[in-house]
Amino acid sequence: MRRAGNRIRMTARLIDPWAGNELWADRFDRDLTDIFEVQDEITSLIVNLLAGRIARQHYLRVLDKSPDAIDAYDNTLKAMEHALRVSPDDNLLARRHLERAIEIDPGFARAHAILALTYVNEGNNLWVEDPSASFEAAYSAATSAVAADPRDPWSHAMLGIAQLWQRMGTDQAVASMRHALALNPNNACFRGLLAYVLSYAGAHEEALSQLKTAELQNPQHPAVFLGFRARALMLLGRYEEALPIAQRMETLMTGHSNALSFLIVCYAALGREAAARELADRLASANPYYRLSTLRAYFLFARAQDLNVFLQSLASAGLPE
Repeated sequence: MRRAGNRIRMTARLIDPWAGNELWADRFDRDLTDIFEVQDEITSLIVNLLAGRIARQHYLRVLDKSPDAIDAYDNTLKAMEHALRVSPDDNLLARRHLERAIEIDPGFARAHAILALTYVNEGNNLWVEDPSASFEAAYSAATSAVAADPRDPWSHAMLGIAQLWQRMGTDQAVASMRHALALNPNNACFRGLLAYVLSYAGAHEEALSQLKTAELQNPQHPAVFLGFRARALMLLGRYEEALPIAQRMETLMTGHSNALSFLIVCYAALGREAAARELADRLASANPYYRLSTLRAYFLFARAQDLNVFLQSLASAGLPE
């Protein structure tokens, strides 16, 4: 650690003590206005960076093992890698790993929790004809996770998401998400998911604040976080800010139904009708279940005006009823 005037530079390295090689290194430059705030920020950032990197390295190592040697934890790590990509094919791969993990260890809470996420993914993104069945399965898996280990933050995080989609009220969903974050305040993923739930609850400014902290904690956050930010900005009427974020999300998650819908809403609100209609045709062709009637039935915004932002823009672009 070095200091020059009111600036501080800290260099951190992670060494594998068995192999002797360097696994990670980074440098942090900050203004030394509040040493305790700087300490908390850098600690949180390092925790999130290393947690993701170590999990990723472990994931790559277990790929080389024979199927018989992969235990419940390894399967769950693989599943998390796929589930957070939020694509239909990855979601199915994640579920296969989780079913194997639960077969090996029926009491492994984390496996049940991530299984809940796969069901939320397919329902929320309208990849299936009957989202209500997916949301019921998500709630069942999440409650099994909490029952298996009430101290596991992933269990409470997924319970919060499942409660949202099971129409149990945004207040209850937010409470479960805050509990997950209290169990692990340095987990950027939980903070991002809290922002996701807050936006459905109508608390868009707080959602943006939580996302800002989450992205500082983990600059390598999942691409789906871009959707959380774009949604909150759109529902605040800040379409010019939301547009490049939605465009980046669609670039990273090409063909993703919600990414396309966010772009359509932005284009429609900004008067770019031709671009909105072109994307609406593409969305309707790519996902036959993504229809106005389905959105009206299943999208659970606490405020009617928030749902209408999506319905009116998508309808004006020609998305089928």
